[in-house]
Amino acid sequence: MNCVTDHITWQDHADESGKTHVLKHPVVTGSQFKVTSLLPGIPHHSSSLLIGYNDGSIRLWRIATQSDPELIGAWQGLHDYGDATPSAKTHGIAMTSIGNQQLITGGDAKYLRKWNLAMEATAGDISIGTDQAVTALVSNGVYNIAAGLDGGTVRLFDTRAEADGKIAVGPKHSHPVREISLRADDLSLVSVCSGGSVHLVDLRKMIPAVKKWSWHAVPMGVAIHQRLDLVAFGGTESLEVYSIDGERQCDLQKGASCVDFHRVDAVLGAGSTRDNAVLLYGEWGQ
Repeated sequence: MNCVTDHITWQDHADESGKTHVLKHPVVTGSQFKVTSLLPGIPHHSSSLLIGYNDGSIRLWRIATQSDPELIGAWQGLHDYGDATPSAKTHGIAMTSIGNQQLITGGDAKYLRKWNLAMEATAGDISIGTDQAVTALVSNGVYNIAAGLDGGTVRLFDTRAEADGKIAVGPKHSHPVREISLRADDLSLVSVCSGGSVHLVDLRKMIPAVKKWSWHAVPMGVAIHQRLDLVAFGGTESLEVYSIDGERQCDLQKGASCVDFHRVDAVLGAGSTRDNAVLLYGEWGQ
């Protein structure tokens, strides 16, 4: 999958024809929509893809092998009637899922919004406690949510709380938070900001960070592996993989504008705007 302004392209690698599917937001006169988040394979709709846009809207597609994508639904995932117009939004929407049926959204709002996907209805809001926009959002799949803010901090929430579910605030980055990962041990968190700094945090105390380090440049693309202790950075002339402790694992000798890891395996996907190509790397460089 490759994000390109107002649409994404999708290809089924099992289809030998190489057919490309284009999933677009409907055109609205005077508006410029941009894809700001993707959430594939949510449990309630396993063969699916959720696409979030900068106006706070969400479109749910069913993507089955060897068939054309089908639009299942579309709704306003974050903003209420009377909020600022979509053109005034800057950060768009971030998404994560909890359990089999719950979707959490955040963005240019003072709250995180919970959605029950089975009932197709809101399930309440969680106050963020600040005017800062949510720029990254992740869950542990059960009840904890980590929200990265454009002010550089990461806030931890418990969705079981009836009111303000904030548990703690992590150490501050110097730039907006770009990526977050709640580690599988449920004891640590890794966050990366848009300036390339990395924080490894112990969830039992949050501050100070257990480890801080920075990439040597401002990254165009960042990814954290959800199970393996790996972080990838892509730039105009570089594509590198590091351990979460800051030890470089490999230099793939290739520029990349966007990167992402396979959910389980040690496989890295890297896309480039130079040639609109996506390359897959396994066993680091092979």
